[in-house]
Amino acid sequence: MASSQMLADLQRQDQHSTAVLRERASSIRQRIDQLALIEQQMNLEIRQLLPVPIRLRRAEDAMALVYSVAAECLEIRARRPESDLTADQVEKLLMEEATAAHEGRVLAARCAAEVEAQIAKCRNELNRLHSDWSLKTIALTAERRAIAQGREEGSMKQAGSMAPTETTGPPPEEWERNAVVLLQCAEEEREKAMRLRARVEPLIRETGRDVSRRNTLVDEALTRNIDVLIAMLTDLKAERLKVLEKEACNERLQTHLEKAAYQTEPALKSAQSRLVERRARPPIERTSDEPQSSLLGEVGSAIAMDTAIKDRLADTRACWQSLVDKRCELEREIGLKTRSLYLDRERVRLVRTLLPTRTALQGME
Repeated sequence: MASSQMLADLQRQDQHSTAVLRERASSIRQRIDQLALIEQQMNLEIRQLLPVPIRLRRAEDAMALVYSVAAECLEIRARRPESDLTADQVEKLLMEEATAAHEGRVLAARCAAEVEAQIAKCRNELNRLHSDWSLKTIALTAERRAIAQGREEGSMKQAGSMAPTETTGPPPEEWERNAVVLLQCAEEEREKAMRLRARVEPLIRETGRDVSRRNTLVDEALTRNIDVLIAMLTDLKAERLKVLEKEACNERLQTHLEKAAYQTEPALKSAQSRLVERRARPPIERTSDEPQSSLLGEVGSAIAMDTAIKDRLADTRACWQSLVDKRCELEREIGLKTRSLYLDRERVRLVRTLLPTRTALQGME
């Protein structure tokens, strides 16, 4: 009778233990599924995050190239002649381009560091998840073996002969709390990664577009400035041609006047010589007769003509000198504008061919 009662008690205990084990195994199985799901989601988020710092580093290098190009263009334009060293539109846009590229480079570097740190945190949480998943898998296997052991024949006798052992490890409430905290931490890091990716990707795209837009503005202003310099050079050369024509005309007039002055000089000397000869007459014969009056008129006319020719010649030479000075000034100005045009069209444009494309500025190349 006592043996039957003991056997019934052992059967009830076995059934209760089996039910508890099954409940425990179900709870572990549920946690394993949750861990597997969050681990899968974490892996997916890490795979989506991994290209982001690479793009950001590429964008950082592209921004650094834009900054170098803008700085070199400013340095080249600083070699312009002093008269052209003005803060024109190209200069202002180049400085804005350099500032935007520097800020974009700093932003890309900071975002890349943030993303890399977030990837490290996600991997750390992933390692914790995987470790916990492994432990729970081992625990589930042990629970299933215990359940299977209870179904074998003679298990009750073995259980009756086993000495009770002391329970170790955390209580169920703490085990449940630790599992929930682990899942919550992993989910928080995954959500942070998602928010960071959603914030960084549009930011780098917008920054790349802004720097690319500034590149276009600088190129357009540079083209306009080159067109203005070409137009100014054309006008200066046309003006120089006109001055050269006037200078040649003036030189021909000078030659004509010099010839005329040379031709009037013998007539004047002849008239003066005859007048001097007539003054050698005796005093009583020195009358203002018609020949004397004619000679005086001839000398006066020759002197007036010679004076007029010499005055005209002096004015012509002064005009010629002013034309020469103007031509020299025009040639100096043409030389200065030619140098400015060379620096902008040949040097600056050549350097700006090194600028990266918009896709490169967005880290896609």
